[in-house]
Amino acid sequence: MNLLSVNLLSESFKSLEKFESALNFDESPKDTFDPICFVGLNGSGKSHLVELIAECFMLAEYFFRNKKMPSFDQSNPLLFEIEYSLDASESFTLYVKLKRDIKSRIKVYVRRSSEDEYVEDSSFNFNLFPKRIIGYSSGLNETLSSPFLQIQNDFSGELSKAANNESKYSDIIDNVRMLYLDHSTNLLLVLTNLIYNHSNSVIREHTNLKRLLNFKIIINKEIRVLVKLNSQLEGIIEDLSKCSINNPSFDKTNVIELEFINDDNLRKAVGVIFGKPELFFEAISLLNNLNVLALKPNYVKWMLDRRRSGKMAKSPDIQDDEKFFRISDLLFETEDGVKIEYEGLSDGEHQLLQTLGCLNLIEEPDTLFLFDEPDTHYNPEWRSKLLSEYSQISKERNQEVLITTHSPFLVSSVRSRMVFHFEKGRKPLIDHPLFETYGSPINTI
Repeated sequence: MNLLSVNLLSESFKSLEKFESALNFDESPKDTFDPICFVGLNGSGKSHLVELIAECFMLAEYFFRNKKMPSFDQSNPLLFEIEYSLDASESFTLYVKLKRDIKSRIKVYVRRSSEDEYVEDSSFNFNLFPKRIIGYSSGLNETLSSPFLQIQNDFSGELSKAANNESKYSDIIDNVRMLYLDHSTNLLLVLTNLIYNHSNSVIREHTNLKRLLNFKIIINKEIRVLVKLNSQLEGIIEDLSKCSINNPSFDKTNVIELEFINDDNLRKAVGVIFGKPELFFEAISLLNNLNVLALKPNYVKWMLDRRRSGKMAKSPDIQDDEKFFRISDLLFETEDGVKIEYEGLSDGEHQLLQTLGCLNLIEEPDTLFLFDEPDTHYNPEWRSKLLSEYSQISKERNQEVLITTHSPFLVSSVRSRMVFHFEKGRKPLIDHPLFETYGSPINTI
């Protein structure tokens, strides 16, 4: 996948004003790692542009799921044009343009060659979208989570309707393509990586963790409202129960605790029942998405009102005892033989687990990673190696990685045509550096 251009057609979005022309990105050759890098001072707009890209894809997915736009967007619609390429097959590259102007909702245009003319496609075909869009922020721009939370909230509502409608009980509902890396999803990544790759993991290579010893999964149907499950979700819980050492059920209680020991028996069971790591991660992500149902209606209304007025709304913190699905009691053993809990990891280790762990796990081509300052908590040595590690993992997958950073270490690993320098008040706001950044000395950058 290559992100090719983005254009803001509305008068403004957060700190960004309407673009005079589209911002274009180079199309990189297949099987190469050629990240897009946004740099600039705080408040220059680079994080808001990342959020704009996420918002465009969220609105498109929402529209194609529901055949309408979300209510908060109707009074102040976001107008945009975004273009990207997908590696649809080995024989050709598919070019896709999503456009929304004042006269329409969202239209999709496709072409099979950069020389062809775009043709409108009204098939509502999800194959025209990126396979996944992964968002991450170091915490300095928590509002990046907002479009991801919006689509997750919509998806959880779909699951609830299916569970409460007898005729839809057996329907299989496709998971959302947008995933935001926060505390809860980080736990899913850690579990999946250390169960499937216990002896040779990118996590082990760059942290002092030797192995995951044990953990619990707690499922509580008695959250804010009694959660009803469809056959899809009940099947996942039953499969998890088969892998646990205690194998409980919901027969006598609406709360169950599944206990796991990360040994050969667990790895064999998970491999047989769930298959590939991505399928296991997808399964537990479906359950994790239902935590949104714990949000009170007045908070959801407040969030929608904030979004409708163009104000910030960050992802809420849900207390553990209010969650439908949670992972607890993770216990690790370090290379020194010391036992340590998840909360005992450093900020840098948590950040590394999220970004490197995610790249290691998500192998699907045509995935877009939006990483806002992924190196904030790293020491200089880790910063200097970060993009090299990203490259080792994803260079042959045809994935797109977009990062924002203040680090000259990262900028020196990116060619200048892919570096975009933001400067508040400048016309144009965004420009390329005037020298080749790739391989340049840190002091020069």
